[in-house]
Amino acid sequence: MYFCFLILLLSNFMVFDTMSKHGKIILLNGVSSSGKTTIINEISNIDKSIKILKVDDWFPEVLNQKAESLGWKNESGIDPWLYLYDYVHEKTGKWYFNTEVRQILFDEATSLYQKAKDISSSGHNVIIDTVLEYDKEYKTFDDFFKNDRVLKVLVYCPMDVLLERVEIRNKSGIPEEYRTAFQSFEQFPAMFKVQEHLNEQVVDEIKSKVLKQTLEKSIQALIDNKIPEPYLPKLQDFKNNFIKIFKLDEQENIILVSKHEYDLILNSYKNSPEESAKEIINTLNYEFCSVLK
Repeated sequence: MYFCFLILLLSNFMVFDTMSKHGKIILLNGVSSSGKTTIINEISNIDKSIKILKVDDWFPEVLNQKAESLGWKNESGIDPWLYLYDYVHEKTGKWYFNTEVRQILFDEATSLYQKAKDISSSGHNVIIDTVLEYDKEYKTFDDFFKNDRVLKVLVYCPMDVLLERVEIRNKSGIPEEYRTAFQSFEQFPAMFKVQEHLNEQVVDEIKSKVLKQTLEKSIQALIDNKIPEPYLPKLQDFKNNFIKIFKLDEQENIILVSKHEYDLILNSYKNSPEESAKEIINTLNYEFCSVLK
């Protein structure tokens, strides 16, 4: 009996020793322009040992590979993303938004996730800065990291505030910084929903009128920028579906909850980037101490 107890104790110690040598993987998810990059910059100022993997740095290479596999040539002078837009349109006869094209052509992000796992195995904490835009991506993430220590963080920003941020960003005159608020609305339904049960993770209580007006402004901005004619009915359909999903014509106020489970939900409007960064690091340290116990 005593011998068996020692074997069990030793095996538990070996598992713990292996876990303690691995870094933690932090998922930082949120719609485009929600404030993730600013928070990451603050995290780097506080703890430079934390490694950062940004989906925006990883995606261009994967984009080129996908476009090349479907006939795109670098010397053609055609933007690979526009090539994929045209490719999907020619194959289906339909027009698609950004998220829809990605969902059709890009199955998973395992090469990015493997980089994070390798960094974690070397003993470093690593942040994956990404946007999980559709339900299949959440399953891919969970399946890939099911045996790893992962801290899931959702960064939220009220959409009217986000719209203001996008407008300021676009006035900077830097082409690489240009964004559309509609892109964030595309991603929104994959992350949030209206509360149905009391045990769901509450994100915010918002006025339906404000969210609806912000959606309309983001759509009008696309129209003002001369979006191709075939997209106009799609925009109207998207608007109608969004209003229906989030009950914007049914309730004066809605309680917004996260569609998936997170260890930490941050409001980048209420909290400064420094406060959010410290909360992530404190949660990370607390989680590690919990494992030690």
